[in-house]
Amino acid sequence: MIRTGLSDLKDGFRFMFREKPVLWKISVVFSGVGLLLTSLVLIALPVLITQRLGFAPDTANRLYGYALGVMAGGAITGGAIAGVVASKLKPQTIPFILTGCAFSVLAGGMALQMLTAPPDNICCPDPGSRFSDSIIHPVPDPGNELYSDPDP
Repeated sequence: MIRTGLSDLKDGFRFMFREKPVLWKISVVFSGVGLLLTSLVLIALPVLITQRLGFAPDTANRLYGYALGVMAGGAITGGAIAGVVASKLKPQTIPFILTGCAFSVLAGGMALQMLTAPPDNICCPDPGSRFSDSIIHPVPDPGNELYSDPDP
């Protein structure tokens, strides 16, 4: 079984390098793009959601999960659309498609640069209040025996 797999792999590489050399060039380009986009998703997106957008860690984790779900749905939808319109696309349209993709990434980057971090007291209008962070940390119940009022 391993011998058959290695033989098939050898035949595939022979075909790619000798009979259709454009295939390995395309493979290198797509591998490079995949490498760059993978680092964007794995490193930059969580940093953007937690630090630049200023969400609490639990909210940031949930939003990151939503963002990954949307990207997965977009990948599936894009693959389906590409399969349908692949026969209609001409090689001359590829630079326009790539330019459109680049502009969409640029627009997203510009939108993130225009954002400002939310204020610290976004959930509580009175930051001097004793329970100003009560939305993040619940107010203790005075009837509970574990509760002790620090200011009697």
